[in-house]
Amino acid sequence: MAHKIPEYKGVQYVTDKTTVDILWKQLKTLQDVAEEFGIENIFQDNGAEILQQLIYLNMKAVPGREGNDGVDINGCEWEMKSLDVSKGNSGITTNHHLNADIIDKYKTVPWSVAIYDRIHLKKIYIVGSKQLQATFQDWEQQLRKVKSLNNPKISLVTIEEQGDLIYEEGWDFPIDPMEVLDTKPYIPLQKAYFVKTRKQREAIEAEHVVVKAKKALGDARAECASAEKEVQEKENAAQNASAAEKKDAERAYKRARQKADRSKKKVTKRAEKLSRADADKVVADTEARAAAEAFAVALQEFYK
Repeated sequence: MAHKIPEYKGVQYVTDKTTVDILWKQLKTLQDVAEEFGIENIFQDNGAEILQQLIYLNMKAVPGREGNDGVDINGCEWEMKSLDVSKGNSGITTNHHLNADIIDKYKTVPWSVAIYDRIHLKKIYIVGSKQLQATFQDWEQQLRKVKSLNNPKISLVTIEEQGDLIYEEGWDFPIDPMEVLDTKPYIPLQKAYFVKTRKQREAIEAEHVVVKAKKALGDARAECASAEKEVQEKENAAQNASAAEKKDAERAYKRARQKADRSKKKVTKRAEKLSRADADKVVADTEARAAAEAFAVALQEFYK
């Protein structure tokens, strides 16, 4: 039955408020538990559902809002997804700007998929990334024509066919995921991926530093050119000044000359800074390529 707005501070209003206050205290208790598992807010990013999965699967949360969701007893990180069948959903969501880098991340983790009917947990499946290879390959094929895909879904049928059911409503306990899937081989692959992404960020930052240094050098050279022009003007003025104006003109020339000399020194310093930035960029680019190659090798070994 749809809620009707009651009289303010009337019997129904007081009843509703008291009920919410009691339930909210219980939610506070749930939030306290969530924080022990590294979840900052149960109302954000499916926090409550992630908490339930973490507890059922005997894992802890990965800190931060970016990246993977859980980490198991072996130190392997997991991607955790949920699906509410009451909304007619037939697949789990991925990313609104899915690209090759995100697919690479998906390839490095096992997945848990919790099936909900509203807030009621019905089932949990776990799926190894190897079992999702066909899906990844389909996405990569599509990415040959576009830069990114808008939230492609992994169908529930794929999860049910390729995954292992480790919990169903009514069971006292889920099956231990560690008994179903050996996650130790994922760990070197994940480490290689983390190194690759870190080195990519460092290379991008090095490029930004070079761009900034080039602009600073360009500005310094323009300032130096302007200062030299002023020197020439002041020198000409001093040479053509009358006897009464001579002393002041020469002082003006001297100040312009000093300013120009400072500008030259600034150009030299900024040129040196650009040279160092260029050298750092070469190193960063080299390390990024090496990390990408190492990850490709680790990926190939994992998927043999």
